[in-house]
Amino acid sequence: MRICDACHVHVRGSIDRCPLCGAKLRGEKEENVFPRLQMYDHMYRKIMRIFLFLSVIAVMVCLAANRVFVPDLFWSMFV
Repeated sequence: MRICDACHVHVRGSIDRCPLCGAKLRGEKEENVFPRLQMYDHMYRKIMRIFLFLSVIAVMVCLAANRVFVPDLFWSMFV
């Protein structure tokens, strides 16, 4: 178990710096006790950008259709 001399906390795992103060830890490294998480953030951001782009296109098409076919009634605000 690793120990921080500044905070006097015991840290499990194989990190080199204290998560509280950032000081160097002393002691032997251990196996990580927390599972490694996979991040899918990049994929979700790409999907959200595609949906945002398609939504903006849909709004523009509705506004254009409203102006061309029925300029007196503003029905595209409901869409």
